[in-house]
Amino acid sequence: MFGYGAGLALTLTAVGFTVVCVGGRIAQAPTDLPQPGSGPLTGLVRRGMSRAVPFGSAFVVVALGCGLVFRGAATALG
Repeated sequence: MFGYGAGLALTLTAVGFTVVCVGGRIAQAPTDLPQPGSGPLTGLVRRGMSRAVPFGSAFVVVALGCGLVFRGAATALG
């Protein structure tokens, strides 16, 4: 049982780091692009992305963790 728990913890940690790295790149992507204008819509999109990416990445990590827990429970219960 210890091996399963350690594997689950390592998997979730690796997925978490991956999602955070990808999320950081996605959040930075709009600032790396050439700026055609600095209108109100551009600022709104930037603020929305910078707020949505952390919540989105957290949701993905939690959803994957729940999926692994349910899969493990289904295997353990038969």
